[in-house]
Amino acid sequence: MVKLEWQNALMKMTNGQTKIIPIRLDNCILPAILMQSLYIDQFQNGIEVAIRQIVDISKGNNTFVPQYNDVSNLVAYKWWEDKTLIVEYRAQYYMEPISHFAFITYNTQNQISFGSKNNFAFRFGFNVEVATLNSIGIKLNAIRIDFPESIVPGFTQTAEFSAKTDFPIDILQIMHEIKINEWKGIPMFFYKS
Repeated sequence: MVKLEWQNALMKMTNGQTKIIPIRLDNCILPAILMQSLYIDQFQNGIEVAIRQIVDISKGNNTFVPQYNDVSNLVAYKWWEDKTLIVEYRAQYYMEPISHFAFITYNTQNQISFGSKNNFAFRFGFNVEVATLNSIGIKLNAIRIDFPESIVPGFTQTAEFSAKTDFPIDILQIMHEIKINEWKGIPMFFYKS
């Protein structure tokens, strides 16, 4: 029944008979069709901002500008297996021919080790102080991993990160090389089994 109601509402929206304003409540990836129009991102912006936007829209004073308008073909999920941080990234819609990634971390090279769970032929490098975290001044490093294969839907790539010391490790962001020396972040979610 929900699927039928959803299709009916979309049809009415395309005919100008109704207006749909989706509200994003968790860290899910919105379907491309919903990202093309106005939506309220309560997960990213908080309940107070979401309520203000709902009130503004109902009064006809739409001041909301979506933060994320583009659709990402690549998404990543991270989880822990014992003391190893697993990061899996996948193509959702189409092939990504270039599999060059930079894993952003606050860890130093002597605190973190890395490799691939399902691919033994890859190039890698550790890049020191590639960025600064906000105004705090924390220097961030990047672990670059280049895989030889393209990423296609249904075939994921997985990287593993382990601590060399007792200092905690984490991957804060994954960047994908979209052109030579041009990098773009991909959405990353914490996976809970």
